[in-house]
Amino acid sequence: MMQTNENSYYDGVYVIIPAYNAAGTIADVISEIKQKYAWAKIIVVDDGSTDETENIVKSFAIKLINNTKNEGVGSALKRGIRYALEQGAEYFVTIGADGQRDVEDIPELIEKLKHDKCSLVVGSKMLLAGQKMPLARKLGVRLFTFIVNRLFKASFTDVLSGFRAFDRNAANLAGDLSDSYAFDVDFYIKIIKQGFAYKEIPVKVYYEGNESKMNNIFFVGLSILFLIIRRRLTPNYCYG
Repeated sequence: MMQTNENSYYDGVYVIIPAYNAAGTIADVISEIKQKYAWAKIIVVDDGSTDETENIVKSFAIKLINNTKNEGVGSALKRGIRYALEQGAEYFVTIGADGQRDVEDIPELIEKLKHDKCSLVVGSKMLLAGQKMPLARKLGVRLFTFIVNRLFKASFTDVLSGFRAFDRNAANLAGDLSDSYAFDVDFYIKIIKQGFAYKEIPVKVYYEGNESKMNNIFFVGLSILFLIIRRRLTPNYCYG
């Protein structure tokens, strides 16, 4: 049962939004979160945007962190997580600034995290039937999820999801992860190798009219593949 009216239930929850040239969508994402969830402590990390993203975020009473140049979504997430840890956050939610995810799924992520006493809950777009996804993206999710599950004996359905909730134990793993789009896969591999409990829930996704900021999906895919191989060949990277 959702407990969205009980602010105390959500004490210590920080919502981290990495943003790069998201002027067309970020206001709607922030507004909806603020309207629905007064308890949410929102952090936006502007990853060197060249459009009006920074000015739009400044119009809201939320925390804004700026990367002076575009360093990658992983870098933005790590800065947001580090700041939230410094503020005493107990629970963390990450969601994109592109409007592709439904903020109504946020409470269920947190509910699952707390009820099942796990360190990570991933919002999987692959668990909800009938969703419209670009073919290349769907194939990429299936391929990389299969590889990660096979190499690391895991049971994910969506290792490319950046929509998730996690606790402080998981947040403390983020510091040495990839700065790029490979952050998500890197995070989940580290969760596996540390033996932390994780779950998934089905979530909605919207791609129509919302193009990805990935400039070259082929090279992004290669970088993710190389990272998976490096992590597999470096068994103790989690502990160094």
